[in-house]
Amino acid sequence: MLNNKKMKKFKKSLTKLHPKKYWRIISFALPVLMGVLTYLSPDLFLAGLTLVSLIFAIIFTIPSLLAGKSFSLDRQKHNQALVNLKNSSLKKTQQTLKKIKKTDLTNKLTRKKNQTKKQLLAAIALIAVAFFSLTAWFSYQTIWQLTTTNPQTNLLLSYYQAHSQQLQHRWSDTALLITILTIILVIGLNKTTKNNNKAQLNKLQTLLASITIVLITGTLAFHTALAIALGSAVAELQVLAQTIKTDPQAAGIYQGQDQVRDQLEKREQMPQLVRAADQLDQEIVKINFANRDHKSQFYNQTIISQVPAQLWPEIQLPEANLILFGNNLVIKEIREEEIEHISPTLGRLLVKNYFARSIKNTPNFDAIGRQDYLKYRDQQINDQLAEIDADIQAINSKIAGIRSSMTNLVYQYIRGEISFDQALNRYRSYQNQISSLNSEKASLRQMKEIVAAQKDRAPYELGIFLPDEDNAIKVVIDLIKGNSIDEYLATLVHEYLHYTSYVDEERRLPLFFEEGLTEYFARRVMKQELDVDTQVGYRLIVKIIEQMAQDIPEEELAEVYFTKNKNKLIELLDEAYGHDFYADSEYHFVMIFFSGKEEALKLANDLMHEIGGAEIKMADIDPDYQQ
Repeated sequence: MLNNKKMKKFKKSLTKLHPKKYWRIISFALPVLMGVLTYLSPDLFLAGLTLVSLIFAIIFTIPSLLAGKSFSLDRQKHNQALVNLKNSSLKKTQQTLKKIKKTDLTNKLTRKKNQTKKQLLAAIALIAVAFFSLTAWFSYQTIWQLTTTNPQTNLLLSYYQAHSQQLQHRWSDTALLITILTIILVIGLNKTTKNNNKAQLNKLQTLLASITIVLITGTLAFHTALAIALGSAVAELQVLAQTIKTDPQAAGIYQGQDQVRDQLEKREQMPQLVRAADQLDQEIVKINFANRDHKSQFYNQTIISQVPAQLWPEIQLPEANLILFGNNLVIKEIREEEIEHISPTLGRLLVKNYFARSIKNTPNFDAIGRQDYLKYRDQQINDQLAEIDADIQAINSKIAGIRSSMTNLVYQYIRGEISFDQALNRYRSYQNQISSLNSEKASLRQMKEIVAAQKDRAPYELGIFLPDEDNAIKVVIDLIKGNSIDEYLATLVHEYLHYTSYVDEERRLPLFFEEGLTEYFARRVMKQELDVDTQVGYRLIVKIIEQMAQDIPEEELAEVYFTKNKNKLIELLDEAYGHDFYADSEYHFVMIFFSGKEEALKLANDLMHEIGGAEIKMADIDPDYQQ
């Protein structure tokens, strides 16, 4: 006979066997996971998700679809017995219990308990299969398949958006997996209850239970996959940090001018330039991971970059000023000796990929100071002045020859060799020639004054190409403002273009187009290779060239630039803007280059009117201009 104490123990054992307690533990895993993510990355959105998932877990555990229905023992009979035992009189209870043999009841309870345990273990095994299958699938998608990168600062929101966009294009695989798991659960749950007719689920209950299990395990697996991806990222960072510490080259890090130049010379494309930052180590690592192709873009660019700061390992990058890490080049500051060492290679890499043509290698490069640069610049101006003086002297010689001819003309008339009308016509022709030559000489003298005034003006650029000094490129280091890497590289590209397009002294484009096209292409190279907008010099001239490039194909301008074919240039301009356009505009091309800002702006707008361009404002060419 069972006393009250034994009956309480029996009731307690039934409660322990009730599977609702296991579901309660599982359902609270999601809010716990959300809480951990909220702690690592404090965010109101994550906090809200934590609260919602907590409410969901509470509602789920207080009677739900599965509570007491799916996997319970046949409790109706035993509960009714317990109610009868509690409400009946002690005498009736004693009489009832006498009819029950203690041995038979114990054996029956043992069989029920063992059967329930087997059913519960089978159900848990099925749930585990569903959970781990979905976790593996979402982890695979996250780490290797997601192609979408999101600029969201919230990692979880980025994760949702990436998978949502992925499902829009590739939903069939995920749908097939979920369908297969649901079918397995339906079959498995039916088998676990086939020996218990009263507790066996009907078909609708089984289907609903299976779908519910898949949804719950799928939700947990979806977020577990994010945690696995984060863990994988942290592990990779830890391995990388240790490798960098012990053997930098094994991690793909090269430092110093010699190692960096050797590696750059083996490349065909310019590496990505990394500007010095407060957290340079993390910045380089993020970029390095983003450039990999054996993991998904979402993993490389979003998960790595949004690993919580608390989980980032200490990465000790070399102290060198020049660092090449994977496809990332770090130049912390411009130093003369190092710049001289790597600049020829950098110039080649920057220019090579823009033009579909052969690019010359290995110019002689020098980093020079301000005084040396001004010396070379003054020498160039002096050479231009000498050329103008030579042209003036040639004109004077022509005028002297014409005057001598005029004198001979008088003697010819006196000797009767020519008539008066012939002498008069020739004399007038000689006067016209002298007048034209005097006008040309006046223009040259005016140009000489303008060229001489260039010595007192700020230079357009901070570099110089000297073909007569073994094709030397010289770039001013101490004039680069604030150690600007972009400004330095823009100057390097400009001078490298002069170097690689140089033919000989006899084949040069007019100065307006030589410098204008050089700067135009230099800006295009910087934009394509480094995504940098630069305006180092020749702003007014480049405005005109940019307008011309809308009417003349750029490849044809490049062909003219590299072949120095002036005749082809004139032909292209005349085709685009009318017969004799170049001849009529040549004065403007010459004077824009040498005139002061206001006069040059007026001449430039005259040209822009002729070629159909918009009016240029002073603010467009002078950032410091205030109206």
